[in-house]
Amino acid sequence: MNDPAGSTSAPIRSSGVSRIPLRGRRFGVAASVVAALAVVAAACMPASAPWTSDVPSGRLDDASLDASGTKLSLRGWAGDRNASGPIRVAVYVNGEMQLPLVLADRSRPDVLAATGAGARSGFDVTLQVPKSSKVQVCAAAVNVGPGDHALLGCLDATPVAKAAPNAPKSTTTTAVPVVDCDAELEPGVDLSGCDLSGVDLEGAQLSGATLVGTSFQGARLLDADFSGADLRGADFDYLITNADLGWWSGTTLSGSDFTGADLTGATMRRSALMFVILDSADLTGVDLTDAALVDFSAAGTIWSDTICPDGTVSDEACEPIRP
Repeated sequence: MNDPAGSTSAPIRSSGVSRIPLRGRRFGVAASVVAALAVVAAACMPASAPWTSDVPSGRLDDASLDASGTKLSLRGWAGDRNASGPIRVAVYVNGEMQLPLVLADRSRPDVLAATGAGARSGFDVTLQVPKSSKVQVCAAAVNVGPGDHALLGCLDATPVAKAAPNAPKSTTTTAVPVVDCDAELEPGVDLSGCDLSGVDLEGAQLSGATLVGTSFQGARLLDADFSGADLRGADFDYLITNADLGWWSGTTLSGSDFTGADLTGATMRRSALMFVILDSADLTGVDLTDAALVDFSAAGTIWSDTICPDGTVSDEACEPIRP
């Protein structure tokens, strides 16, 4: 699989009478399309390194025509750190913008694993095109908030060859996943992307574990040790709903990386949270009562109805405090 954080570009040809600029070059688009989608009619920048700037991130991974040369399939991913959800992608075939815009909302665990974000940032679409032996496809991410639209790449698509009559069917070998979701719960284990929803992990020793994109929804984590764990993009959505003490009570999380993690509604009372990274994490409705929230990083963190360690409810960053 191509590096999801990479970028590609190719010469861009133009056609038609009305054009919009894209990364200093021009695509032909009908005047009615420009009027209908003026938001895209601005100069694009190259896609940024994932989630590091106001320019969207992404890549056009591949494009191909079917054997008839009339169906174009393309796949890639796109995301914007300023967006609260999936963003849209403009597709150009031989310089002409296609309608409607494509929503990049498909699962991309490889992007999440490589960048710590973008779990649902993929697009995979098939378009009907005039019969052709080759078309050029370009994709651009529509910017959200500050910044510019971003060129995700351009590729030439050609028809796939028809299989000869009675030819043996080809087989595709899928690599065996390197992550064993049934592995022993021990320090340093890799459980990235595993579903641990509702699992009783009381007292689990997961210090230094790799838990990128792992789901802990409704899991019991009383006195568990996550110190130094990589929890980027992990899902702790509504970890508990009815427990006075909270299933995070006494849990050690010091030094853990929660970049982009969904902690919505989690009860993290009395948790040890020294030196944690909460960048871009969602702390909506999180209960941090009496948590040891000390020396933490919180760039782009969502604070909404968050109960801070001192018991106050805040929509802004909690003040560091030692219980």
